[in-house]
Amino acid sequence: MLKVGELNDINDPPIQPPSPSEDDTLDLSDRCWLDGIDDIWMTDFPPPADFTGYQSRAYDADDPDETYVRACTEEEVAVLTADTARARAAQRAEDETLRDAWFEHLKEEADAPVVPRRRPGSRSA
Repeated sequence: MLKVGELNDINDPPIQPPSPSEDDTLDLSDRCWLDGIDDIWMTDFPPPADFTGYQSRAYDADDPDETYVRACTEEEVAVLTADTARARAAQRAEDETLRDAWFEHLKEEADAPVVPRRRPGSRSA
């Protein structure tokens, strides 16, 4: 039988810290993109104080009909380019590991002795 205190614990469990297995990394990668037409890095983050590059409108302008976008600064582009190169290198390393495992698997299958299959209803000699 449950006691009143135990029932409250079920309905209102104690707050617990996040599990160490949860991914708590910050990912705002959707806020920066490479423009497919002009081949320049764009973002919707506010500009730095000394920004003089392209902006769709002033960041603080109250215009609900036009979303804010701007070209990234040279420093931001350098960071984004380095991050893209790092991600590509990590993907390549993973693909190389998968390739090696796949061909090793195929080699082992090819080297395995072939065992003849018996047909249903046939007798062994």
